[in-house]
Amino acid sequence: MPTWLIVIDETFTPDGATGPQRQVTVSPLSGNKPREEAQQELLNRARRYVPASWKNRSRTVGRAADGSFWIVAKHPTLKASCHLTLIEQIPHS
Repeated sequence: MPTWLIVIDETFTPDGATGPQRQVTVSPLSGNKPREEAQQELLNRARRYVPASWKNRSRTVGRAADGSFWIVAKHPTLKASCHLTLIEQIPHS
């Protein structure tokens, strides 16, 4: 069974900053799991994930057509987004 990684890609504009910043985090799932279990873990993580720059902000989670998740701000002035994607780790040869 494959090993899975969750890629968390955040884009945000901190107060006082001149432009957006990007932060990418890779988080391995423990153990080897079938794709369906890995997708369920991705859903669970997306539901409870709070981007570091979003403390005390309202957010909503949506599933994209490719099975990834977007966390978006409910407030239009918060210029931020967060994308969670599941990828299969390929072993080195």
